[in-house]
Amino acid sequence: MKPTLAVIVVLFCSASLCQAQAQPPARAASAHAVEKPAPQTDLVTASGRKGFVIGVGVGFGATNWKELVPRTCGAGYYYCTARDTKGRSGVFTNFKVGYAPSDRLMIVWHSSNVFFGSSAESGFITDGIGGGSVLFYVSEKAPSVYVLGGAGYHNIMHVSSESLAGSNTFAFGIRGGVGFEFARHWAVEGLVQHSFNAAEGRPTSIGVSLNWIWY
Repeated sequence: MKPTLAVIVVLFCSASLCQAQAQPPARAASAHAVEKPAPQTDLVTASGRKGFVIGVGVGFGATNWKELVPRTCGAGYYYCTARDTKGRSGVFTNFKVGYAPSDRLMIVWHSSNVFFGSSAESGFITDGIGGGSVLFYVSEKAPSVYVLGGAGYHNIMHVSSESLAGSNTFAFGIRGGVGFEFARHWAVEGLVQHSFNAAEGRPTSIGVSLNWIWY
């Protein structure tokens, strides 16, 4: 009877010891699992475009608008004016400010102009459009292609070098374009603009610019 009791005690103690030795690795594994960092699920939101946006750009532009320049008429006893025979090219500027309701959509006030010199007098002339534009991005973050379209007022402004006061003509205009945001905040953009101003020959202008936009 006594040997049997001794065997039972030895087996019970051995089982308890094995169980005690097996518990620490399980706890260590559990602790290791807790230390594992949680996956980041909000990276797109943190680096997205949603919210207030403002951007500037500069590049090269051209227009087929033709300036009225003085011409010698008849036998040269008097002067008249006629449209120049060629369009102009110069510096192109691109400005946007507005709001992005999502990471792929922007609604902005958009001003884009071609600046070039005058043939008739000292100073410069601008051909541009100011108004609303909508930008749609293919991807929620850079790099991404985007398209844009908008409409507003078209303006031909003559500014004399002798005075900041200039003459303006206004009409309705539309624009469209495509761009590529190759890095966060940086994009190359191309625009085509058209005016319905019959008095100015319904000019069309184009521009390519390097743009920085903050969001």
